Amino acid sequence: MPRPSISLFLPAWNEEEYLERAVSRAVKVLTRVSDDWELIIVDDASTDRTPVIADLLAEKHRQVRVVHHETNLKLGGAIKTGLTHSTKDVVVYTDADLPFDLDELERALHLLDYLEADMICAFRFDRTSEGVKRIVYSYVYNALIRNLFDVQMKDINFSFKVVHRRVLESLELKSRAASSTPSWW
Repeated sequence: MPRPSISLFLPAWNEEEYLERAVSRAVKVLTRVSDDWELIIVDDASTDRTPVIADLLAEKHRQVRVVHHETNLKLGGAIKTGLTHSTKDVVVYTDADLPFDLDELERALHLLDYLEADMICAFRFDRTSEGVKRIVYSYVYNALIRNLFDVQMKDINFSFKVVHRRVLESLELKSRAASSTPSWW
């Protein structure tokens, strides 16, 4: 079975502490799971060294590209940019602080194929380290979104999404409010 072509993108706003580690880890995993991949860093008008670090990483790795926003478009705008600049058959989104082990990408790709799924969305299995207030907030928020929009996802905003390009091509991505995530997400 041929290995999929993969676009992985990282929204990055003031991520100078995490960006090199994230790219290093992503390059290692992507090289293992695909022969045709790209890594896109979306610099969302960072005010720290993120733009410089991103550009240096792109110079170091031929598969790494950087898209710079002139103004901060918040997470929704950065996600929209990452999705629209992705060119491969499978598109992966995660945050630059890597809230999960990127080795799980191999498992997600297997599930995407095995289940013939359009999209794989991970969720946080253990939220106990986030504190009671955050756990309650997340539970209420996710329940509200699931009920209002009939979305069957456990953790709407968790930053581990794997989706086929054909699905993205069938959608109109919208992100008008600076802090919103794309409307289909």
